[in-house]
Amino acid sequence: MKIRNIFTLVILIFLSADFFAQTNSTVSNSAAESSMQNKKREMPLWLKDARDTEIIMLGSLPFVTLGVTLGYSFVNFVQHDFNSAYFVNPFTKEGSFTQDEQIGIIVTSSLICAGIGLTNLTINLIKRGIEKKNNRQFLQDNIKITVIENEMSIMPVPQKYRREKKYLYGNMESAVF
Repeated sequence: MKIRNIFTLVILIFLSADFFAQTNSTVSNSAAESSMQNKKREMPLWLKDARDTEIIMLGSLPFVTLGVTLGYSFVNFVQHDFNSAYFVNPFTKEGSFTQDEQIGIIVTSSLICAGIGLTNLTINLIKRGIEKKNNRQFLQDNIKITVIENEMSIMPVPQKYRREKKYLYGNMESAVF
């Protein structure tokens, strides 16, 4: 009974932390101030890319190491005419690799992880370059909007900039319910 009360108390303490969370009571006066503050806090793009690459490289290391270990064991198993003594199962304590084999496995998995991280970085850089090119091309083709005082002098929008109208026009009198 005492353990149950202690467990309940611990749970209540953890849940009560949400009620006493600090809030930011200072509100900026303008949207421009807050956007300037956010820009100061943002990381440079190259640092974000380096961080993402590092996360992917280190995050994939355990999975790649397991795959390389199983692959190495399977290749040894096949090369020695399917003799079970040469298949080292990494999940059991029966067999183990030599120190040279362990170094080879770790180096191979590290190189594969570096390849995965650099491939991700390359793909992101290519996607960003394509987006930048498309945005630049869109901005060059776009119409510049100017304020016109007299409504009678408004020119019609060229056909290539018109969008298909996929919604109904009218007011409440012409609506049918």
